[in-house]
Amino acid sequence: QGSLRDTLVHRENFSVSYSQEFMQPLEVWYDVKCPHNETTSKECEKERRRWISEPNVQTAMDRHYSEKWNRGHMAPVESFDCTCDDVESVMTRLNCALQDGRLNQHGPWRKLEQRELQLAESRAVSVYIRLEFKDSVRIEGALVPSGFLKVLSFDGVSESYFFPNTAPAFEYLDSYRTSSDFWLNN
Repeated sequence: QGSLRDTLVHRENFSVSYSQEFMQPLEVWYDVKCPHNETTSKECEKERRRWISEPNVQTAMDRHYSEKWNRGHMAPVESFDCTCDDVESVMTRLNCALQDGRLNQHGPWRKLEQRELQLAESRAVSVYIRLEFKDSVRIEGALVPSGFLKVLSFDGVSESYFFPNTAPAFEYLDSYRTSSDFWLNN
């Protein structure tokens, strides 16, 4: 078996540095294109979203996800609710990480996605995500991230949040605020 290299992919709506060895994203960048649009979401639901596999890129597959580990969208669908094509563009396995379901579905990660949409209603919002892999475990070859740094940039300022990839210890989003300088320099 040959060496699995990291892959940099630029899509219409996001960019990702992807580790084929880990079968997980390393970094993701995007600008919120359309804050959540209920009409588009409902239209796209009718078309049944499907996960896109990437040719020649080794990604985590359905077998890697379980009741505990969700497909955590790094660039969330709701940030691209302009058209069904935009929604479909983020339904790629390159845009998913093994993420604790309690963090992802209704926890602080979801609350931060809602914050980014709220901010984007009145200003341009850029997002950077960096995944951490310290003392990570493997599930059938895929490496589970130990945490996620997410930085929202708008109006010349930024807000940084760090989430351990575990059941949330705190309910409030501000409990996860951090300095991006620490995380970006380590």
